[in-house]
Amino acid sequence: MLKQVVVSALCICAGGQACAQLDIKPYGVFDVYGSYSHARNLSQSRIQSGGASTSRVGLLTSYDLNADWRLSARLESGIDLIEGEFLKHTPFNREAHLKLESKSYGSLIYGRQYSASIGLEDDPFLAVSPFSPFVSVGYSVSGLGTAATTLGGRISRAISYITPTLNNTHVQFLYSPDQSTGPDEVGAENTGVLAVYDDARWRLGAGYNRVRRINDFVFGDRVLEHVDTHMLTSVIGYHFSGFYGNFGFNYYRPESPDASAAQIYSVGAVYPQPKYVLRASFYKRDVKGMGNVANAIAIGGEYHLTNQWDLYVRASVVENR
Repeated sequence: MLKQVVVSALCICAGGQACAQLDIKPYGVFDVYGSYSHARNLSQSRIQSGGASTSRVGLLTSYDLNADWRLSARLESGIDLIEGEFLKHTPFNREAHLKLESKSYGSLIYGRQYSASIGLEDDPFLAVSPFSPFVSVGYSVSGLGTAATTLGGRISRAISYITPTLNNTHVQFLYSPDQSTGPDEVGAENTGVLAVYDDARWRLGAGYNRVRRINDFVFGDRVLEHVDTHMLTSVIGYHFSGFYGNFGFNYYRPESPDASAAQIYSVGAVYPQPKYVLRASFYKRDVKGMGNVANAIAIGGEYHLTNQWDLYVRASVVENR
């Protein structure tokens, strides 16, 4: 990752005491990799962007109002370095929000931001699409019924409140009238709540999201209005001596006439060292009435050449039944 660079800093002082500071920091990640894939009779070799981490550029600004309150804003665009274009054909497609935060009162965030869902931070492969079982198997609503709608990794037009951390626990509440990012995504209202306990040894989290499709959907001779998809997500993680391991369970159920419910089980591990990191993840997806319909496993690692440069390798297998 490129080091964050302070472009400007403004300090306002009174009586020799600093009372406010404005920082503006550009940052970026540039990731290019070569891949080989084989599925049935089709083999493919490609040069692509974003294998270990999504290629992106961003700008972070923060302003200290006083010792407790801070106002900040973030603009971040995922980019395809090979095609030379924005992901989702939309600038600031990853994050575009304002945040007012206080250690005493919590944080209020408005704009495009992470969903109130456990899992993204706990995925050993950081939810990067090409090699993450979390994305290929664990985040899918495919086959669950007419108009079933997935939860976005980042939620547009959202307002959320995160409570102060008390006894190593915080809670997030989020609402968006339309979570979609870019013209290629399905419009859906999102209501979510997430609770996380993390004492640096144990990490426990559970979340609920209701994703309500905005547009009607035609099913046979019926018109379905605003189909809901309910999503429960949970994780139990533990920091062992030298590595982090977790177990996750997700449950997805849409309210459509031909609905099926999915149960997703996962195991993940990360082994970080000063010069390298090893990663592994396994996901199993069961759908009611169909049994085991998908399994995915991935292993990988990266070697830190310098503070800015990493060399990485990934291998994954997806069995889709």
